[in-house]
Amino acid sequence: MGKKSKKKKLLLSIAITVTSGMLLAGGGFVAYQKLTFQPYVKTVSLSEEAAAKALIWLSDIEGNILSYEDVHELMGTIELQIDMIPTDTRGVYAQTLDEDSYDSCQAMAEEGLRKAFCQVVIDELLAEGYQGTADYNTVEELMQETYGISVEEYLGGCKVELIPSFESLDKKYSKEVTDEKN
Repeated sequence: MGKKSKKKKLLLSIAITVTSGMLLAGGGFVAYQKLTFQPYVKTVSLSEEAAAKALIWLSDIEGNILSYEDVHELMGTIELQIDMIPTDTRGVYAQTLDEDSYDSCQAMAEEGLRKAFCQVVIDELLAEGYQGTADYNTVEELMQETYGISVEEYLGGCKVELIPSFESLDKKYSKEVTDEKN
């Protein structure tokens, strides 16, 4: 009974130690569960900046009567997505810029500029007494007839920076931050 008794005592001692440790740590485990942070996506609006930069560029066009509100409406909602990944249980997140989201924002800003540019041309055509249909297709046709390029190609050649570069936004947002959401 000596060897079996010692093994039983040892196993019982280990079991008690482990159980006690679990009970003592149980409060910590519960706290850990309560403080477990989930990944989420934060959005940052680039609409205002894109509209302001577009309006500045458009203001150089003679006859432009668009307001900031007009351009902002034509731009629509341009929201950059930033992935928030928890790095610990104290609410610290690693922010990473979503490259696909950036590309989408860039395309939306360019489309907003195209709409605003076309609207300026339409307004000028109507102010000059143009009698035909004045819409986006009309502007596209006039650009093709006059310059041999599309509105998109023309604006692409102008290289209007409507939103900050990916690199500058990545530098600004790719860092660790304390949770703002929870």
